[in-house]
Amino acid sequence: MRSMLKFLFLCLLPICFAQTKAYCQVNHTGNYKRNFLRKKFKLGNTDVVRIKVFSEKDFFHKHKNRRVVFELQNDLLISTSIVLLPNNDYCIDGNGHKVSETGYAPRNFSEPIKAEFWTVDSVNKVAKFRLTSPFGKKYDNGSVRVHYEAWYIRFTGKLMSLSDSTLVCACDNKCLRDKRFLKYTPQPYLFIESNVSKKKQKCLFSVGANTSILLENTRFEDISSLCIKNKGVLRVTNCIFKNINEGILSYGELFVDNSSFHNLTSNSIKTVRGSYLDVVNCKFSEVGLYGTNIACVSSSGDAYIANNKFIDYNYSAIKLGIRNLREKQYLPMSYVENNILIWTKPWMKKMKIYGLNDSGAIYIATNNKSCTIRNNTILNFGGHGANRGIFCDDGAYNLSIYGNVIKGIENSYDIDSRDCSKRTYLVTPEGLYANTNNNISNNVCSGRVRLVGSSQKKMNNCVFENNIIVSKYPKKNNIVMNIKDKEAAILYDSKAVIYDDGRVKLSAAPKNFRIVAPHIKKK
Repeated sequence: MRSMLKFLFLCLLPICFAQTKAYCQVNHTGNYKRNFLRKKFKLGNTDVVRIKVFSEKDFFHKHKNRRVVFELQNDLLISTSIVLLPNNDYCIDGNGHKVSETGYAPRNFSEPIKAEFWTVDSVNKVAKFRLTSPFGKKYDNGSVRVHYEAWYIRFTGKLMSLSDSTLVCACDNKCLRDKRFLKYTPQPYLFIESNVSKKKQKCLFSVGANTSILLENTRFEDISSLCIKNKGVLRVTNCIFKNINEGILSYGELFVDNSSFHNLTSNSIKTVRGSYLDVVNCKFSEVGLYGTNIACVSSSGDAYIANNKFIDYNYSAIKLGIRNLREKQYLPMSYVENNILIWTKPWMKKMKIYGLNDSGAIYIATNNKSCTIRNNTILNFGGHGANRGIFCDDGAYNLSIYGNVIKGIENSYDIDSRDCSKRTYLVTPEGLYANTNNNISNNVCSGRVRLVGSSQKKMNNCVFENNIIVSKYPKKNNIVMNIKDKEAAILYDSKAVIYDDGRVKLSAAPKNFRIVAPHIKKK
C-alpha cells in the first residue's frame, strides 16, 4: 500500500509543479499571482524604558539593549541632529505634536522671469540670459542664486550681475560639459532665490544601522533640511510632513503608511540601491514646485507602492529602478498598484512655466530585475515638455504594465516603451538586453502610445496586446515595432469614454478584456 501511494505521489508531483508555474504567470483578464514578497516590520526588545520628551535634550538618554519609547509632551524645536543609537529599538509617539527646525526660514523665490534666449560662455563659465523686459528689482550679488532649466534638470548658479535686461550667473559644470542641455531646453524661464542661508544642510533625525524605530502620530513642519535619514529599519505611520525641503532618505528598510506629504521642495521619499521600501495609503501633494528632477517617491531598491494618492507633483510621482549600471550589480524589484496620480487645473497652469521636460508620471529607469505597474489611474499630466504617463526610459526591460487608465497626457505618449539598445551610453548587466521581456497589455489610454521591442534581438520576448486607444486619431500616431503580432497590440475604440474619476466605459473591447482601475474618491 505504501509503495502504491509513493508511486502515485511521484507521478502527480510534476503535474502539481506545472500547475503552480502556470498559475504564477500573467493572465490578461487582470488576475496576477504576485511573486513579490512584502517584508514585515518588527521590533525586538520587550524591556521598555519610557521617556517623556519636553525638549530635544530628552532624546539623548542612552539605554542600551532596551527599547526606548519617547512620548512627546509638546511641540518641539530641533537645533541639532537627533542620532538614535545603533543596535537599539526605539518608538517615538508624537501624540499629534509638531516637530520643527530652529531658525527655519522658508525659501524665497521670485516670480518666474522669461528670457528671449540664453547662451553659455564656456571660457568664463557663465550663463547669460537676455530678458524679455527689464527686471526692476535689485539684488545683492553673492547672496542670490539663479535657478534655470536645462533639459530635465533645474540648475543653480550664483548671480554675477543683473543690469537692464541682461542677467549673468555662474554656470553649472554639468551644463558646460553637455551641450544637449542648451539644445533641448523648451523655454528659457528662470527664478531668483534671495536670502540664501549659508548653513549646511543637516537632518533632524538620523537612524543608525541595525536600529529599528517606530515613528507615529507626529507632525513635521517648517524644516529647511532633510527630515529623516534612515540606515536601519524605520516605520512611519499616521505622520504629517509639511513645508519641508526633503522628507525621508533611506539606505535600509522603510515602511510608510497612512501619512501625508505636502509642499516639499525636493523628494518626499528617496531610497538607494539595496534598500527596501513599502509605501501604502499615503497622500502626496504639491511636491517639487520649483523642479529639481525629483519625485514624490524615488526608489532605486526593492519597492512596494500601493493605494496612494499623488496630487500635484512636478517631474514624476514615482521613479523606479537604476539608470546607469556599469557592471553586474544588484537589480531592484518593484510593484506599483492601485495608485491615483492627478494634476489639478491650477497646478497644470503652473507646470507650463515651472515644469520640467523629459519625464513621466511613473518613470521606470533601465535596470530592473522585475517591475510591475498595474491598475493605476493617471490624469492630466504634461507640463511644457515631452512628458509621458508611463515612461520606460532607455529601453527599460523586465516590465509588466497592465490594467492602467491614462487620460489627458498633453504633449507626449501615454505609455512610452522605446528602443534605446543602440545607444552607446546604455550599459546593462551581462546577459540582459534593453527593451526585452516586456508585457504591456490591457491598458486604456486617451492618447498616443509607443510600444517598441529591442531592435537588436529577433526574439525580444515583448508582448503588447489589447491596449485600448480611446480616440479618433489616425493609427500613425501610435507606434508598434519589433514584435510579431502588431494587430493585437493596439485596439481603437472611438466610442469609449474615460471619466474624470478614472472609470472606463468601453464599447468595442474583447469579451475577456478586464480593467480594474481605482476610483477617485470625491471629497
